[in-house]
Amino acid sequence: MRILMLTTNSSLMDGINRHILTIAPQINNQEGCEVAVCTVFSRAELNVELESKGVKTYSLNATNGHDLTVFLHFYKVMKAFRPDIVHSHVMALFERIVLATCFRGLKYINTVHGIRDKVPQNTPYMRLETCLNKMFNIKYNAHCVVSNGVRQHLFAAKNEDNESNVHTVYNPLNFEKGIPKQYKLHKLLGVKKDTPLVGTACRFAAVKNPEVFTRVLCKVLQGNTLVHAAVMGDGDEPLKYRLRKIVAESNVESRFHWLGYRQDAPQLVQDLNCFVMTSISEGMPTSI
Repeated sequence: MRILMLTTNSSLMDGINRHILTIAPQINNQEGCEVAVCTVFSRAELNVELESKGVKTYSLNATNGHDLTVFLHFYKVMKAFRPDIVHSHVMALFERIVLATCFRGLKYINTVHGIRDKVPQNTPYMRLETCLNKMFNIKYNAHCVVSNGVRQHLFAAKNEDNESNVHTVYNPLNFEKGIPKQYKLHKLLGVKKDTPLVGTACRFAAVKNPEVFTRVLCKVLQGNTLVHAAVMGDGDEPLKYRLRKIVAESNVESRFHWLGYRQDAPQLVQDLNCFVMTSISEGMPTSI
């Protein structure tokens, strides 16, 4: 049985991709199963890590999900791998069009990792995309959601919550047990081992409520001059500017550390005395 998993970007900063990185090799190691992962964007850390674990990957090398090159490149991937099941974690619109028109006889599974950010207004472009998604509809054999909260939000209102094809499958997490504390984060920040550290690790996006976690960390630093804050993650420049402005206004810049995207975030997080999570509507964020 061949399973093709779909996602958009190829970065391990995305919690969805860390989910894929955990489950794809496990399924691929099952007898009779072969898994491949297809990304819309160009190759990056996800592809490298998956291939090191024996999982085949494809990259469509597109700039976004509406890049016209997706049509031909994705069609070639489907013909080359010939999957029995397409498992969508994130499906680009043009991938949907290819599948709905050329590969209707396959089985389809959809994993919903969270609830979309609310937008102030529904633009004509968004309405067009919604219309095209309905026109090129895919009948899923199963829906997976990463928490009961997401399940209730998405399916209860549609009276689909009791259907047998909706399953709650929590994010798989690999816990490293028995590793002694190495104070890697303390060394990185250049502080003593007994320095209290607070912080978070996430992709900076509206759903993470980044302005709030920044204000919370600043409050902690203002209340205790011994504490340092560390934030692992990245986002767009306008958002980062707003966050840095909050820190500057709080007069705690010398003890507030922006570390950017860190591949070693799982190891650094264990050095925090307090982990701050202000996510608004996610099911079960990988970072927690």
